Amino acid sequence: MHPTSLGVTGSARGLAPLAAHPAPPLTLAADTRCVRARAGVGTLKNLRIQFVSDALVQQIIEGRKTASVVALDEVDVKEDEYNDGLVVGRYYDVYDSKLEHRATIRITAMELCRWDSIPERLWHGETNSSADEFRSDHEEYFGNPGDDFEFVAYYFEVA
Repeated sequence: MHPTSLGVTGSARGLAPLAAHPAPPLTLAADTRCVRARAGVGTLKNLRIQFVSDALVQQIIEGRKTASVVALDEVDVKEDEYNDGLVVGRYYDVYDSKLEHRATIRITAMELCRWDSIPERLWHGETNSSADEFRSDHEEYFGNPGDDFEFVAYYFEVA
């Protein structure tokens, strides 16, 4: 069995061996759409996302912006036709203020964050030079939060 295939033989580790006639393995792929297509399920339709300004969209296109944030209670909320809930591994078509498709991104990770402890990879991904600059840029967006305020950071790459 190929090392990137699903299935465990692992009898050396005390795990039970696979059945004598297991189903053909499903090879893992970096692109979820490929996995679903190989499994006969079909492809997933890209979701949609907008950012609060076209300047942020431009930073994404340039590859400088690789992270963003959302309130904890808004992560899985479909806000409108151009703002679907966030799901790790899914692809999102990025739209500007004129509702023109400008880029496609894939969300690669999400992280629960606190206002008093901004991760370095978040403020870098938001194109800030420090956690303090990040807080200054997002204070109004989050409504002047206290130190114990929690929110979700999500990380993405241009597809």
